[in-house]
Amino acid sequence: MGNEGGDGDGGSADSAGEEVNHAESGDHHAPLEQELAMLKESLDQKKTELEDLKNESEYEKQRAQDSRELLEQVEESAKSTIFHLNKANDIYGWAGLEIEKAPNGCVRFKFTQIDPNDPDRPFSILLCVNEDELYEIKECQPDALSKDALEEMERDLNDEEVDPVNDSLKTFSQSLRRAFIASLMERTPPRR
Repeated sequence: MGNEGGDGDGGSADSAGEEVNHAESGDHHAPLEQELAMLKESLDQKKTELEDLKNESEYEKQRAQDSRELLEQVEESAKSTIFHLNKANDIYGWAGLEIEKAPNGCVRFKFTQIDPNDPDRPFSILLCVNEDELYEIKECQPDALSKDALEEMERDLNDEEVDPVNDSLKTFSQSLRRAFIASLMERTPPRR
């Protein structure tokens, strides 16, 4: 019996000691649990930041792709315009037409072979695109054409029903040449 009582007393002493250890370890675990909670919160914040960065990265990639596509379209348009202008230059070169790039995105149409008394005398206009994306004649050298004639040519050139590269510029250059010739003939009759 003494052993049993000893076992019983020892058993209850062990149980009490374990309870004390659990209580002490619970106090010891509280800072660790707090630190674990803070780490979990920090991890959640980092995951959110990472997701935000991924979304921002995808957005920037899409913007870069859109910019590349737009640049390709602009380059193709420029190539097409240059091709058509060079083609027109080749076709109308015999007529003394030169098409030159000018500042501010403008183009100069320069004719020679207009004045029979001075075939090398240049007649030119400066053609630009305004903020409304319409053609606009900025200057005419020499001042040979009336304002009304130039405005009518602008209207014809900006006619939306006509293909601007193939038809309008061709018609415009032909009309311009005829207008310069008519203006010259009105001012100075040819020598005989």
